Amino acid sequence: MKTTPIDDFINEVSDIDETDYGDFMRKANHGLVILMEKIYDSSTPVVKKLLDELKYHIDYMPNWDVDSTREKVNLLAEEIRIATQVTDADTPPASHFPPDE
Repeated sequence: MKTTPIDDFINEVSDIDETDYGDFMRKANHGLVILMEKIYDSSTPVVKKLLDELKYHIDYMPNWDVDSTREKVNLLAEEIRIATQVTDADTPPASHFPPDE
């Protein structure tokens, strides 16, 4: 089964085995940078807002607790997954778009 970029990110964050918040943050940010490179430009405004919130939560609003941050990151990542699936389901295949005039 093919994984999505958001699946890869969730798996990467889940696999981070750090107790020091700074080490956790660096590794989580690495995964987030890769995720954003893959999906940010083609994302809807809703998904972009969630990605920005994810970055803000990891970088600028730390509570210095790895476990609660990981939980929040996973919740936001699931919201991104859902928002992406809704967007994909609402977008018809390219052949259904009217031809350019």
